[in-house]
Amino acid sequence: YNLSENRALDRLADIDEDPSLPELGGSRNVLNTPFLTLAEPDLIASGKGFFQGSTMGHILLGTGITALSSVADRSFHSFADRNGNKGWAKGVTNVGNALPYVALGGAGLAALSDSTRLADTGFAALLSTGLSVGMSYGLKYAVGREGPDQTTNPFFFKPGMSNASFPSTHESALSGAIAPFAREYGANWLYGANVITGLGRILSNNHWFSDTVGGS
Repeated sequence: YNLSENRALDRLADIDEDPSLPELGGSRNVLNTPFLTLAEPDLIASGKGFFQGSTMGHILLGTGITALSSVADRSFHSFADRNGNKGWAKGVTNVGNALPYVALGGAGLAALSDSTRLADTGFAALLSTGLSVGMSYGLKYAVGREGPDQTTNPFFFKPGMSNASFPSTHESALSGAIAPFAREYGANWLYGANVITGLGRILSNNHWFSDTVGGS
């Protein structure tokens, strides 16, 4: 009795590959696949999830937190007036302004990865960033809030403004790029980048504190 002759696993290497079978573990070909084909699963999932009770609850919670944070707008504005021209503040501002672009570039590289998981997460991050930025500009136009570089009153609103401050688009873009990675890999520490970017936008007098909270 020859044991090896009856081991099916030992003979797998002798089986010819079938070229018609899909390659397991291969990532989506981002460069040669139409955008809508790539985006369709994520867009459908996002659309279905948006109207779920948990999603609406998160939106309401975020709205409430943003509204409460406006109480601190003047305090943060005073802090920015006192420290905005200092060297460390300019350093934070420069780093914070760069982080959304770094995150977006990282997402783009991840989307080209040979790893299915990493490529899918990277593409989701690119799509999420685009949606977040689009929604941010829509809210800016609808809310029309003047920024601290335009007024000392954080509660001045003029809907239809082209350069409104709420919400912070830098924060929206950064959150959009980070969120898929934080969720997929359990890396919530990535959201620390939002703190740096938000602080930089406040120190440079581009945004009120609640603009950055709403954007993130």
